Amino acid sequence: MPSNEYELIIRTPIHKLAAKTSQAAEIPGGNITDLPGVTDSWERNKVWLLGDDMGRFTIQGTATELAEYYNNWLTYDVAEMSAGGIVTWNGMITKLILKTGIIPRTFDRSEMRNKVRATVGDGIGTYTAFANNLYSQEAYGIRVAYIQPGVDTLTEANAERDAYLKSNAWPSEKPSGGDASRYGKMAELVVYVQGYKATLDDQYADDVTITPANGISTALSVTITGSLYVNTRALATNATVLYDDVELIPAGELVEKLLAVSDGSGNLFRGVIDGNRNFYYRAITNAPNYVIQGGKVYYSAGDHSDVDSRLLEPGIYRDLDFPISGQHRDAFFADRRDIWVNSVFVDRQGRPRFQAETSQVSDYQTLRWSEA
Repeated sequence: MPSNEYELIIRTPIHKLAAKTSQAAEIPGGNITDLPGVTDSWERNKVWLLGDDMGRFTIQGTATELAEYYNNWLTYDVAEMSAGGIVTWNGMITKLILKTGIIPRTFDRSEMRNKVRATVGDGIGTYTAFANNLYSQEAYGIRVAYIQPGVDTLTEANAERDAYLKSNAWPSEKPSGGDASRYGKMAELVVYVQGYKATLDDQYADDVTITPANGISTALSVTITGSLYVNTRALATNATVLYDDVELIPAGELVEKLLAVSDGSGNLFRGVIDGNRNFYYRAITNAPNYVIQGGKVYYSAGDHSDVDSRLLEPGIYRDLDFPISGQHRDAFFADRRDIWVNSVFVDRQGRPRFQAETSQVSDYQTLRWSEA
């Protein structure tokens, strides 16, 4: 089950593609699998809510070569590829830490906002126009911010907006805590990668197009279509209406709320972004996705072929090593041996680790729109 048969590929940033439906291309020298330190450090996880989550690796080398990666790789695409050419994990480089002396430097996109709008007065329906830093957007992609400065006039709001944009338009570069013991050691570059679920928050929810009369599937379609990185692929029908107006919140927050709503028949749903940045919204059942037997994970009790740890997904796992079967009354799970694995972490040795819950899957999805 543990697997180290993979390649780690650096590819062109998605925001530089002609269309987000295009596939990123490997950059020259982009297969970094054999660079010093990479296979000894690469680890990542997948979560129930939207899939690929966080990853990290370290490269060792000369200060000169690592400085080039540090300067250029922010927002580049990272793909973990199986031996069969399947993208088993995909994300964007969002932070780099360069350690060349005793004081590391951090280059980080998380606080960058290069398209900004401000509210006027109480912030209900009255906004300034957007202010943009086009150079930052070209270099690192668009990240939107709505700010509420608490001022009463458009002139004041415009001034606050412009000041915020000036301070936040570019990625931050900061020194970290120093460590004198590092002096004279080999330079290192620590690279942090986030799955494309994180990019949903680069935009805000469309509080104009989405109305309370819309069903969940429609609201998801509008939101994902408006994303700069994620494509709408296949959406199951959930006609449950929203009940309330959509708030002006980051789009990723809205998606999480929408995924928490069952349909009129009580059916549950999962949203996931696959390795090609395609969003799927599917109804789920209580049928196990995997079984655990003899301490190993298989696709089914009768199929003992080895499962590549890098292909494992969150879902329902039936633990055949647990000695008690049967079903609890009114339980979602069909068997007491079933557990909900909401996170699959693959470490640097290719070994999977699971975060499992004994509570019902439905506990995750009991919110109604009016309560969210």
